[in-house]
Amino acid sequence: MSESRGGILVVDDAEGIRSFVRAALRSRNYEVFTAADAWEALKIFDQNRDRIHLLLADMVMPGMNGLMLAREVVNRCPNLPVLLMTGYPHDWLEFEVLDKPFGVHELLGRVSRLLEHGREAGKTLHAR
Repeated sequence: MSESRGGILVVDDAEGIRSFVRAALRSRNYEVFTAADAWEALKIFDQNRDRIHLLLADMVMPGMNGLMLAREVVNRCPNLPVLLMTGYPHDWLEFEVLDKPFGVHELLGRVSRLLEHGREAGKTLHAR
């Protein structure tokens, strides 16, 4: 088995999306951690901080939403790249966003670019 290309924490309350994203990322040898909500994600992040290189989270979830989660994770690890998934307007966000619905190639391309160029790559997309 090939060596992991990095760890990605995937957070979405929809099991189907988590499964789709997990399979796509694992097909490219990423280590994938999954959570159904933000609270579970924070526990996983704290336990695996040194292995997680990207947060990929849905914007709309019950309880703590994806934006709140992203801000909390970035407070704990300021340089961690974040990619938020949403089907809603998002021009005001400070993080890079993957519009739903998305395909495997778009998902893998965006993840790869963020891991290669880091959090600053996402910030420049939203600078006004």
